[in-house]
Amino acid sequence: MRAYTIAKNRIPSKQKGGDDYVEKDEFRYFLLAFKHYLHCLILFEMIDKNSNQYVEFSEFQKVIPDFLRLGLKIDNPRKVFDEMDTSKSGMLDFGEFAEWMTLTLLDLEELSESEKNLGTV
Repeated sequence: MRAYTIAKNRIPSKQKGGDDYVEKDEFRYFLLAFKHYLHCLILFEMIDKNSNQYVEFSEFQKVIPDFLRLGLKIDNPRKVFDEMDTSKSGMLDFGEFAEWMTLTLLDLEELSESEKNLGTV
């Protein structure tokens, strides 16, 4: 459902009847969001060392180098963690983590695509 919601929010619907289905223009975002969501699931389980279903800042800090492999350079871990922590609980649940990561990775993909198209006529 999260990948569907991300795809629907990424591109405005062209349908008069509503947003009940993923349209052709949204399908690429749906697949990318789903792929990133699955990566987040695996990553979240790896980060959550004490298996309490939350990522604490101390756990998050330890994996900052691993984010580089995904193309994410995090210069200020505290700032990023606080941005992810939309509930302001001091911990990240999977929903908070996955939403931020998925949207950020989609943004990186779009940036990468636009860089590939530079110079294309």
